[in-house]
Amino acid sequence: MDFTEPHDYVAIKVYTTAFRKIYERDFKYVPAGFFTFSFDNFPGSAVANGLYYVAVSTPSNRWIDKLLILR
Repeated sequence: MDFTEPHDYVAIKVYTTAFRKIYERDFKYVPAGFFTFSFDNFPGSAVANGLYYVAVSTPSNRWIDKLLILR
């Protein structure tokens, strides 16, 4: 994501297509600019192939996007 202004926090949540939350992570103070994150340290077992929803929240905005995992 590309932020034009700094944010106090960024919250990332991943949901299945049945809207079951499977991942949640908060980042404190994110500066302006390009922000990247990865699921390298995903808790539990590996995520199955399929479609997921990713919700990214800041104090001023919220975005929801789709994530397709194919291995």
